[in-house]
This record gives sequence, structure tokens and C-alpha cells, in this order.
Amino acid sequence: VAMSCYRSGHSLYFNPEDHVMKQWVGNLASDLGLNFGTTFDPNSVTGGDLEIFAVRGRHVSPWHFDAQHNFTVQLQGSKRWTIRA
Repeated sequence: VAMSCYRSGHSLYFNPEDHVMKQWVGNLASDLGLNFGTTFDPNSVTGGDLEIFAVRGRHVSPWHFDAQHNFTVQLQGSKRWTIRA
């Protein structure tokens, strides 16, 4: 169903379960030498969140505020960021 929606031009958003986020956020932060103010243990709360977006074509998010810092990995294409003070 997800691939059918994606191929039809819809954006996909995934927010994995906590045990998946703990593993990936903790391992990524550890590999990058980041600590986000906490000790990284795959079995503890890491203080991070993992969100995955799959977008075909142009996608615009409305103005919003994120409660945490962001680390973005883009695999293909380009992205334009506009930041307001």
C-alpha cells in the first residue's frame, strides 16, 4: 500500500517504534561522537527521535517549531530551508 501511494505522488512519513529509535538514534549519535546531554545505552532513552520522510517531487511543510535539534540526511535531490528568527 505504501509503495502504491508513493508512486501515485503522495508523501510518506514514518515514526518507528521506541525500540527501533533507541537503537538507531543511539548508534548514530555514538558513531558521530554526539551525546545530546545524555549517556548512550541502546536500552535507555536516548533523547532523540527518528522520523523518515519519502517524498516525490515538491513538498512544503508549514511554518513550525521543532522542540529538538535536527540532523538531516538526504539521499537524493535537493532541499531548500528557510529559517525565521
